[in-house]
Amino acid sequence: MLSLEAVAALTLLARFAWERGTGGIQVETIGFAVVWLPAHLERWGALRTGSCPVGMRTPGLVALELAALASLLLPIPSTWGAGLGGLAGVWRSVRPPGPGSTAREVASAERIVAACGPLVVLGCLAARYEISWLGAALLTPSIAEAARLVRGDATWGRRVVAQWATFLGIWASRAAQPDVAAAILAAALLLPSWHRRCVAGWSPRARRRALLRLGVPAALLFVILALGEVSLRLVPNPYRDLIVDSTDPGWHKPGGVSRYEGPLLKPRVPVERRNVVRWNSIGFHDVDHDVQKPPGVFRILVLGDSFVEGIQVPLEDLFHRLLERDLAALGDRDETIEVMALGWSGWGQTDSLRALRELGLSYSPDLVLVEFLCANDVMDNSRPLREAIARETTASTWARRAYLASITRGLLVPALLSDRADLMLRTLRGEQESLAADLYRRRPRRFADIWEGAWAETRALVADFQAECAERDVALAFVVFTSPLEFEAALPGAEPVTDPDALDPRHPALQFQAICDALGLPCLDLNVEFAALEPGLRARLHLYEFGDGHWSRDGHEQAARSTARWLVERGLVPGLEARSAGAPGR
Repeated sequence: MLSLEAVAALTLLARFAWERGTGGIQVETIGFAVVWLPAHLERWGALRTGSCPVGMRTPGLVALELAALASLLLPIPSTWGAGLGGLAGVWRSVRPPGPGSTAREVASAERIVAACGPLVVLGCLAARYEISWLGAALLTPSIAEAARLVRGDATWGRRVVAQWATFLGIWASRAAQPDVAAAILAAALLLPSWHRRCVAGWSPRARRRALLRLGVPAALLFVILALGEVSLRLVPNPYRDLIVDSTDPGWHKPGGVSRYEGPLLKPRVPVERRNVVRWNSIGFHDVDHDVQKPPGVFRILVLGDSFVEGIQVPLEDLFHRLLERDLAALGDRDETIEVMALGWSGWGQTDSLRALRELGLSYSPDLVLVEFLCANDVMDNSRPLREAIARETTASTWARRAYLASITRGLLVPALLSDRADLMLRTLRGEQESLAADLYRRRPRRFADIWEGAWAETRALVADFQAECAERDVALAFVVFTSPLEFEAALPGAEPVTDPDALDPRHPALQFQAICDALGLPCLDLNVEFAALEPGLRARLHLYEFGDGHWSRDGHEQAARSTARWLVERGLVPGLEARSAGAPGR
C-alpha cells in the first residue's frame, strides 16, 4: 500500500508535467489532486502507524485508484482519470468507517481539511465554467471526504448528506447560480463542525463566540470591499471607465442613431474622438442610394466588416466615401462614380456573400469590392474556429467569466481580482498566446485540421463570389485590409519568415493573395501600400492609442487613395487616368 501511495504521487506529478508541456494543466487534473490529497495523506499516516482501516484497502477501491492513475499517465483527456478518481472517492465516502483513529490523527485530519477546503470550493465553482459533467463528478465526494476525515462525530449518514450537498452545489454552479453554489458548499464544509457542536450542546457563551468568529471577519471583509469599490471609482484606473454595455436599440436600425464611445471592454475614448452614427434607410453607415441605378452612373459596391462599417469616424471620412471622391478626381468621364457600402461588425466572407445575394445585387453594381481582413476573416468563415475563439475569449478560465460578470455588474474590486486571477491561471497553463496566433503560422500548433478546413472554406467562398458576379456580368476584386503587425512586416528589407512553426505576420495576406491568383481575380494588398508610407504617417493610420485597432481618418484616406489608383491601373474603372491620385504618403 505504501508503494501504491508513492506511485500515485509520482503519477500525478508526471501528468502535471506532461500537461504543462503540451498546452497547459487541465482543471480536471487539479480537481483530481484536490480529491486525492486529503484521503491519501491520511492513508499515508495511517499506514505508517499500522492503523489503516479495512475499508481503505479493499481490492475494489485499490483497482479503481490504479485505473484512475493509469489513465492519468496516458496522453488522453484527464477527464477519464478524474471520473474514475471521483468513483473511488464515492466508494471511500459512502462506505461505513473502519476502526476509529486516535485524537492526534483526527486533529491532523482536521488541519488537512482546513487547508484543502478552500481549494475544493474553488474547484467546484470552476466546474461551472470548464469541467465536463464527468470531470465534475470527481468533485462530488470532496466535502464528504472532509466529513469522513473528522471521524470523532461523523457517521455514515452524515457523510452521505455532505456528499449530496456537494452534488447540489455543483448543480447550482452549472445552473449559473454561483452564489447559491457557494452557500451550499460552505454549508457542507461547516457541517461536521456544526454537528459536533450541536451534539455537545452550545452554551450561550459558545453561541456568542461563534457569532463573533463569523460576524467580525464578514463585517471586515464587507468594509474592505466597500472601501475598495469607492477607491477604484475615485482613483483613475483601467477598470473604471470600461465600456461593457454593447446593447444598442438603434444598432443598424434603418434611420436610427448610434454613438461610438470606444471599443467594448476598453476605456472610453476622449470626447473629441466620439462619433455619432446615423444609419441610412437600409440600416448601414452610408448615404441613401436608389435601388434603381440612374443612367450614366458607374456604381461600386463595397462589402466588409467593421472596417467598412466605420463607426469610429464621421460618414464623410469613410473609406468608400473617400474612394468615390478620389475616383471622381482622377479624370473626366461621361459616367458619374458612385460608391456604396454594406458593412457590419463581425462579418466574414460568408456574411458578405449573403449580403451580396440578398441585397447588394439588387442595386445593380458594376464593380464589387470585397474586403479581406487578415486578423479574423478566416476564423469568421469557420464555425468551429469561431466557437473555439469565443470560448477562449469569454471562458478560458473560471476567472475570465467572473471578470466579465463583475464588469457587467459594475463591481470593480471583484473585476480587478478576477482579472489578475485569470492572468495567473493562463500563465500556469502555459497559455502565452491565443488560438488566433496560429493564423500567422503555416503549420498551426492547435487544431491544424480545423485551420485547414477554414482556409478551404475561404477558397470556396471566393469562388462563390466569382460565380455570382460572373453570372450577372459584374466585375469583382478583393482588397486586403491592414493591421500594423502586418504592414510593418511588409516593409522593404524585412526578413521573410522561413520556419513554418514561427509566427509570420505576412502569411494570411500571402495565402489569400494566392487564392485570388489561382482564380484569376485581382487582389490589392493594402499592407504593402501602407508599408511604403513614411513612418510618421504609418503611426497615425490606426486608433491603437485609444485601444481600437480600426482605421483612423488617416487610415481611411490612405486606403481610399491607394485603392483608387490601383482600380484605375487595373482598368477596373474604365475611362479614368491615374494622374491625380498622388504618390504614397502625400
